[in-house]
Amino acid sequence: MQNFIVLLIALGASAASAADISGYYESLTKEGHVVRQLCIKPKPNGIFNVEIFTSYCPSKECFNARMDGVSFSSLVNNGVLHHESEMCNIRVHVTSGHATVHQNGEKCGDDFGLLMSDGYYKRVRKEVQENDCSPVG
Repeated sequence: MQNFIVLLIALGASAASAADISGYYESLTKEGHVVRQLCIKPKPNGIFNVEIFTSYCPSKECFNARMDGVSFSSLVNNGVLHHESEMCNIRVHVTSGHATVHQNGEKCGDDFGLLMSDGYYKRVRKEVQENDCSPVG
């Protein structure tokens, strides 16, 4: 019976942290014509899908926009989702309703290595919609 209660407490804590960090976030860091989006979606076993999309418009008209993104899966460790590859290290520190992204490395983007994800983000919605974290969103 005691093991069952411990298991229920642990499952409750996992579900609460998923509800606390899942959602669609937009950057609070304003730098010219840069748009940053962060999507966090829960998967089974305490794993989260993380998508980061950034775009930069070099002109007011936004001709020749530079877009890039990265996707990864991670467990949460003390409020941090982490991605590491040979040339990229991304840490997403999530608190209730906010996130801070730290990016080290120049080859973090899936497409062109143009990802500029550093900054502070605020959760806009607890649900991620189909076109969030994409050029369409």
